Amino acid sequence: MNMNMKTTIFLFLSVALTAFFTACSDWTTQEPLDIVNPSIEDANSPAYLEYLANVRKYKQTYHPLMIGIFDNSDKTFQSRATRIKAVPDKVDIVSLMYPDDLAEIELEDIASIRKDKGTKIIYTIAYEDLRQYVETTNFDIEVENALGQADPNYVPKPLLSLATEASKFMDAQLALIDKYEYDGFILHYTGSATHFLKDDEIAEMQAIQDIVFGKALATMNTHPDKTYILEGRPQNVLDKSILPHFDSFLIRTQYLGGISDFTLLVKQTLLDPKVPSNSILVCASAIHTDENDYSWGEITGADGSLKQNAIVETAYWVKTTDTFTKAGMAVYLINRDYFNPDLDYKHVREAIEIMNPSPVN
Repeated sequence: MNMNMKTTIFLFLSVALTAFFTACSDWTTQEPLDIVNPSIEDANSPAYLEYLANVRKYKQTYHPLMIGIFDNSDKTFQSRATRIKAVPDKVDIVSLMYPDDLAEIELEDIASIRKDKGTKIIYTIAYEDLRQYVETTNFDIEVENALGQADPNYVPKPLLSLATEASKFMDAQLALIDKYEYDGFILHYTGSATHFLKDDEIAEMQAIQDIVFGKALATMNTHPDKTYILEGRPQNVLDKSILPHFDSFLIRTQYLGGISDFTLLVKQTLLDPKVPSNSILVCASAIHTDENDYSWGEITGADGSLKQNAIVETAYWVKTTDTFTKAGMAVYLINRDYFNPDLDYKHVREAIEIMNPSPVN
C-alpha cells in the first residue's frame, strides 16, 4: 500500500472517530427529550376500537361490580391520579365525591370514558356530612350562647334546623343529576336504631327520612334506568318499602380491621328480613394516611395474616359464597391507589382480575 493511500485512510478514520466521540458526548448530555411513543390508542387502530367494544360489552354482562369512589377535589390536574380517565378500563362505575363545579377537563374525561368504555359516572350525596355539620355547628352555638349569658345585652343565636338544612341540601344535590347528566347517585344515610329511642326521637327521625328519601325517590322516579345505591345502614330506614327502589346497598366496611368482620357486619345489617339481601356491596379503602395521621387501606386477612391490602382481600371476600348476594365492591379514595412503582392502580386491577378473571385462550 503506498504512502498516499495510507494517508487518505488515516484522515478518513480520524474524521470518523471524531464524529463518533462527539456523538457519544451528545448522548451523555442530560437534555430533555420530547419523545412520543405511539400506541394503539393514539393511533385509533382497529385493534383498539375492538378492545373498547369488548370493554363495553363486558360492562353489560352480569359480574361483580368494581366501583371507584373518586376524590376529585384537586383541580390542578398536575398528576394522572387526578384524571378520571386514568381509572382502569374495567372499573364499572365512578362516583365523584365532589359532584358540583366540575372543571372542563373533568367533563371531557367523563364524556370520554362514558362513550368509549361504557363507564357509568355517578356521584355521592353525602347527607351524613350535612348532618354532622349541623350537629357540630349547633354544639358551637350552644357553647357560645352559654358563655354569652353573662352579658345582659347578648342576643342568643338560633340553632340550625336539621329539617330545613336537609331540605335545601337534597334539593341542591339532586339538581346535579340534570346539570351534569349523571348516571345515578349514591345516597349516604346512616340513621339510628330505634331500640332505645323515645317516641319523639323516632318521630323526628321519621320526619328527616320523609325529607331525604321523599326527595330522592321523586328524582329517581323521574329519572328511571339510572343507578341508585344506598350507602350506610338500610336497617335504620323506618319505611322499608323505600329499599327496593335502590339497586344495591353499600355497607361501609372500609373502617373494619379484618376481613372476617365483613360477614358479621353484613349479616347484622340483614337481621331485619325486610332489608333486601340480593345486592350487597362492601367497601375497601385505598392505602392513605388521613389528616389525623391514621393509616388506612390494610387489614387482617382471612387467614389471620396482618397488614394485607384491603382492596385485594375484599375482592377475595366478594368471590366467596354466602347466604346473601355479593354484588361487588367499592374502593374508597380509589385514586390513592394510582401511585405504585410497578403499575398504576395495581391493587384495583388485581381486585378486578380476582372477581372477574380474564378468559384463558
